[in-house]
Amino acid sequence: YNMGYNDGGYGVLSSASLERWVTNIEYSVKLAREANPKIRMILASPIPNEVMVSKEPRWVSREWYPYALLSFGQEEAKLARRLGVSFVDTGLLYGQSMGLGQVAAGESFALSRDGVHPQREGQTFIAFHLLRGLGADPLVASVAIDAGKAKVTDKQRCKISDIAVKDGVLSFRRECESLPYPTPPEARPFAFLARIDDNLSADILTVTGLGTNAYTLYVDDRKLGDVAAKELED
Repeated sequence: YNMGYNDGGYGVLSSASLERWVTNIEYSVKLAREANPKIRMILASPIPNEVMVSKEPRWVSREWYPYALLSFGQEEAKLARRLGVSFVDTGLLYGQSMGLGQVAAGESFALSRDGVHPQREGQTFIAFHLLRGLGADPLVASVAIDAGKAKVTDKQRCKISDIAVKDGVLSFRRECESLPYPTPPEARPFAFLARIDDNLSADILTVTGLGTNAYTLYVDDRKLGDVAAKELED
């Protein structure tokens, strides 16, 4: 894994720095394979700096540096194919999230404190894209219940027990095999930019055979909201 952020020299794109960077990555892959032939590796392109955020002269605030880093990523993708190593274009994916955020929130949007160092918001996106690149399954769990028969009709990656219907209330206990992606509170307002919940934390409940038009959904005695019966069926 290689962020490569500093390797661009904080300046315009240089063929010498690009060549040196690619050579170093190739040599690192060689050493890793020699140390452990079964090692699993993934190369990741460097993320672009946030020009609109950077105000400190010692950090990158030049408009040409994102282009340099994206160019590094293009060469790294070619290298990964040549070496037979997995590659995640975090630079492109992170940059797309960054751009969408600026469209949605304007100049107040930021994933870093200085244009260079991602805060927990930015780190969340980096980890998300890496996990997706490693093939992480988006599904946490899925369950389908026929409320009219108090019966589970389908379930994936979870166990259902204590299912009951009484006085118009459907209740059951669910134990999942895994947890959802731990999006920190700071990143929660931005999670929709990459559809994190759908792409890495899909948690699906389907209920049919309902007797009234709307229900109130609780999880562990915590009210989540009122839900239409049609929505639960879908």
